[in-house]
Amino acid sequence: MATQILRQNHDFTPLGNAWISQFLSRQPRVASIVGRSIEAPRAQAASPEVIQAFLELFERTRIELGIHYEDIWNMDETGVALGVGVNSQVLASSRKKKAYVESPENREWVSIVEAVSAAGQKLQALVIFKGKSLQTTWFPAQNIPN
Repeated sequence: MATQILRQNHDFTPLGNAWISQFLSRQPRVASIVGRSIEAPRAQAASPEVIQAFLELFERTRIELGIHYEDIWNMDETGVALGVGVNSQVLASSRKKKAYVESPENREWVSIVEAVSAAGQKLQALVIFKGKSLQTTWFPAQNIPN
């Protein structure tokens, strides 16, 4: 990419081996970060034009159907493994690129469901634990299910 930019500016001098580190040292607003992969169609669909077109269509449809923001809800679910940290820092040889940390086979999963309305209202998060029977200590005294 840098070579293409230089060539577009009629500079055909080859880049040196240390150009990246030198560039980063001169540009404090730019940093080297770890990239996360995303499917190409998803990345391409996230252009400002596509998002703007969707929001305009959504707003027209909402008004046409008489839907209030209080009636629009977003729900999300996530899972968490109890007793297992997602990120951990380990010490290893500086020659290694990766370090693997073994995770327990018998971990227990907990599901969390949350909901927020377009008007900013939120419901109390629902936390779902694995269990064969209800524990009365999980509930306030007045809300114990039968």
